[in-house]
Amino acid sequence: MKQLGKLLILSIFCLSIIISFAACGDSAADNTDLDNANDTVNSDNNDDNAEDVVEDVVEDVVEEYVPYVPAVYVPFSTAIKGTSSVTFLAEDADLIVTEHDGDEIRLESAGPNLGFWNSKDYASWAVTVEVPGTYRLFVEYAKESDTCDFLFEAGETKLYTKLKKTPAWQEYEIIDCGEVYIAEDVTEIFLKGGKSTSASVMNLKSWELVFVSDAKPESVSE
Repeated sequence: MKQLGKLLILSIFCLSIIISFAACGDSAADNTDLDNANDTVNSDNNDDNAEDVVEDVVEDVVEEYVPYVPAVYVPFSTAIKGTSSVTFLAEDADLIVTEHDGDEIRLESAGPNLGFWNSKDYASWAVTVEVPGTYRLFVEYAKESDTCDFLFEAGETKLYTKLKKTPAWQEYEIIDCGEVYIAEDVTEIFLKGGKSTSASVMNLKSWELVFVSDAKPESVSE
């Protein structure tokens, strides 16, 4: 009888231990589920925060965005106003090189000036004629080689001028070429090699138009 009582007590003790372990397992499972739930909430919060950051960055970029506008080339144009005089520099010229043997017209830094000017090449300057009329033409040039002439051309106006030698290629002189008429519709003025042939037309540093009158005398070259 005593042995049966001991056995009963031992069974009850073992059963209590089993129940305790089962309770611990359920608690651990509950904790795991709670942890997983917390992780899910944290993940959702992180996703929301990431979306907020992205939205903020996009808004900043949109606010700071400056649309690209391609550059438009506007050629340099000298206004001929007729008030006094206007000077045209060698470095402002557009150079036109034709097909030929030998040197080609170019801008030299020494002057700066236009040099190596083959008579078949020419230079042009864009102009805006605000006051049409008669102007006097002056040219600052140097020429060590044989004499030759050059052509001034502005629309229908044409003037040939003979150039004499100067002491050296970089010793410039100013020549008074005479009067020319500049019409209102002129947008480009050309300097070209003249009728005579020469290995080099001249070294050109600048040229100038001095206003004379808004009239159009018959004696003016056109």
